[in-house]
Amino acid sequence: MKKSALLFLLSFFLFMGFVSCGGSSDNSDSGDSADTADTSDTADTSDTADTSDTADTSDTADSADTADTADTADSADTADTADTADTSDTADTGEEDQCAKVLEGLNTDFIVKGEKSEDLEEGGLERAFYLYFPKDVETKGPWPIIFLWHGMGDTAINISAWMKGLVDNGAMPFILAVPEDRGDLFKMGVPPTGVDWDNLTIEAQGSADAELFDAILACVDEKWGVDEDRIYTMGHSAGAIMSNALGALRGDQIASIFSLSGAYFSDQNSQDDLGSYNGIAIGSMIYWPELDTANKYVQVLEHGSEAEDKFTYSVMEMNFYRMAGFATPYLNDLGHDVIVCDHNGGHNAGVSAEIKAQDIVDFFAAHPLGTETSPWAEELPEHFSDICEYKAAQ
Repeated sequence: MKKSALLFLLSFFLFMGFVSCGGSSDNSDSGDSADTADTSDTADTSDTADTSDTADTSDTADSADTADTADTADSADTADTADTADTSDTADTGEEDQCAKVLEGLNTDFIVKGEKSEDLEEGGLERAFYLYFPKDVETKGPWPIIFLWHGMGDTAINISAWMKGLVDNGAMPFILAVPEDRGDLFKMGVPPTGVDWDNLTIEAQGSADAELFDAILACVDEKWGVDEDRIYTMGHSAGAIMSNALGALRGDQIASIFSLSGAYFSDQNSQDDLGSYNGIAIGSMIYWPELDTANKYVQVLEHGSEAEDKFTYSVMEMNFYRMAGFATPYLNDLGHDVIVCDHNGGHNAGVSAEIKAQDIVDFFAAHPLGTETSPWAEELPEHFSDICEYKAAQ
């Protein structure tokens, strides 16, 4: 049978239905940690989702010095003056400085430009994200920044509850960036385009979400300053895969990574474990670049049990217990120290009962850019020691 016919058959079966990967991070497995894992308090998100003082940027979009030029445009006496002539660049392009409009809370209508984004949508891809700030953001800095990526079917506002309450913590105050997905573009199919994020076919043009990462980082750095030694990424499920993809695409910028139920598809064993249908290897439709970075960042791989921590989509199963088992020696062989943690729960466990959100911040604080041998190599701290094992690079 020709490959095109096989792809058609596989497409039919893949679109018959799925079991959510990531889902809501609000679930009973994570309910033991009220301050981080139990996100039932975020179902009614009036304290964050209704960000009228931050999310609604109409006050800046309508600013008189850029948008409303009627007073000068109608006046022949002023049209030729230097004060109004300088606005021609803005008037001609219709573009405003996006970074100037970026604020705490929800940011929308954020246009990301880059090879992949502009290929998907002429002029750039429209995106949204949340930012959460420490109290002294305007007067101190540069700041560590943590990117947090949600799982399939989850939302940025929901998963932000994991970490937003710790931006002012004593160990390492930080800026939290929580992107929203474009699942309308990046979804399972034949060929697959992603799992909520642009995280499966990223070898040729890169990833539109890596371009989103770049754009958010540039704006935060421009307005508040980013500590280049403390750029971190973490995520759950599809978001963990996205964090790992950033390791492959932006590994020389990333200080360290914390992934909860993720996979490295630059590893052939991880691709092969996805199985096949009608003789077609499902992993053969996933394209990642080699993980070839001079920066040997330390990574935490947290996962659940083999029986429960998995994602099933029609004819494909992604087992995150096994994916962690493949990723650990893969990363070790490439020079990365790994802390592998088994919470022995289901896929939607999120931040486990043992390792809480503050523990994740502590891990990041102890592993800035350039850390190749972890300061935790000899002894893991409390909470990590309960369920984790340190695996040194080979």
